Amino acid sequence: FRSAREILATCELHVNEFNLVNAVTAVHRVAKSPDARAALGFRVLELLGRVASDPDCSPQGLANTAWSCARLQVRITPLLAAISASAIRKITEFSAQ
Repeated sequence: FRSAREILATCELHVNEFNLVNAVTAVHRVAKSPDARAALGFRVLELLGRVASDPDCSPQGLANTAWSCARLQVRITPLLAAISASAIRKITEFSAQ
């Protein structure tokens, strides 16, 4: 595994090339990394906000983003509300794993 700081450094270099899937994957990888909490900052929150506000985010992307927020202990009400609202709009598209 790469550290959260390494993942975020890569994001910084390539953020203009990122699509929604790249953003979801980056946030998920950061959340899984051993130093995730230490790396929590503006870049991670920016990626989370980007995913939460994108109407094209897939149910899997929303689920991964919600999991990442929980793992990172992100308690920003507007962000969590945006993820919840997007999930509710797409509730019929979710499936069990």
